Amino acid sequence: MLILFTVLLTLCMMTSCSNKKNTEENKEASKSQGGISLPCEDELIVDVKADKGKIMLSTMSVAEDFSTSTATIWESADEGEHWGKVYEKQFVSDKTGEIYINAEIHFVEQGGILQVYQWPKDNAKAEYSKIYYLNDLENGLMEEVKSDCDMKNLGSTYFLSNDNLYGWDFMSGELLCLNLKNGNVQKTKFDDVDMLLNVVFDGSSAYIGYLSKKYVYTGMKYDVLKQNVEDSPVFEAMIKEFGKSGYNMITGVRYYPCIKDNKEIYRYVCSDGVFEFDDSGSKQINTSVSWGKSEDVNFEKVEVFSNEQLLVYYTGLNENNSYMSIDKIDLRNEC
Repeated sequence: MLILFTVLLTLCMMTSCSNKKNTEENKEASKSQGGISLPCEDELIVDVKADKGKIMLSTMSVAEDFSTSTATIWESADEGEHWGKVYEKQFVSDKTGEIYINAEIHFVEQGGILQVYQWPKDNAKAEYSKIYYLNDLENGLMEEVKSDCDMKNLGSTYFLSNDNLYGWDFMSGELLCLNLKNGNVQKTKFDDVDMLLNVVFDGSSAYIGYLSKKYVYTGMKYDVLKQNVEDSPVFEAMIKEFGKSGYNMITGVRYYPCIKDNKEIYRYVCSDGVFEFDDSGSKQINTSVSWGKSEDVNFEKVEVFSNEQLLVYYTGLNENNSYMSIDKIDLRNEC
């Protein structure tokens, strides 16, 4: 379950940052391997966003006894040289010592979605959650969304339109549409989906990598507003190629669509570097990356920084030491 993954990452990769003093402008940020400096090395990075030349991070810190969890948003206008806090909120467990808590923010185009998970320490399957919408990050405006069903399995990739939040239940494979005003939830079931692997939004189009009921890795492009499947043979071919290549389909590869020569193609990041995929197949476009094949690398997020630059957030193990890194990749240095 998603919450178990978050907990394991938290336990392995961080200790509480609550006793460390962080300034609003942290000029001595910790340097990530080969890339962007991070504002706090002991906080778990939840999400990354590029916005008009700025980099935004959401992080989570948790007390050693899981009694409190703090969600923070950081912003840098100089590619990590200096960071400022945009938002911070601490949440307290309903019952210290018996119920654990996590609070994490995921970015949407207009603000952020804050999810607060709580679960009994002896039964992680019994977690429950609350959802908040942060519609004004700079002023810290937050409103709880009281939905008519538990959204604990809601994935971390969203699209927001006219007060409707679209996301996936990664346990059932259903598309969820949550109305942020009245809390109503509409569900859409896809008959061919056995297990969701990854979902990327580009506007209202969702690019879905999944395992089919026939146990074949494949892809689907679905417009959540029009509620219809769009023709995408190249995308389907790419996902099938991933399956044949033996990638870890959950965290071993990250993709996104882009326009080149007036047609839609796809770029993806994996342990071998950065590639493009079109109707002629796959082409490597960058090998100058700091991660290596020998490392246990999980690609958490790929974010377009500019037309030819990417931000890649990844985690991994290096000689049994865990790390978090954000690299800026220049795609103009093609192979």
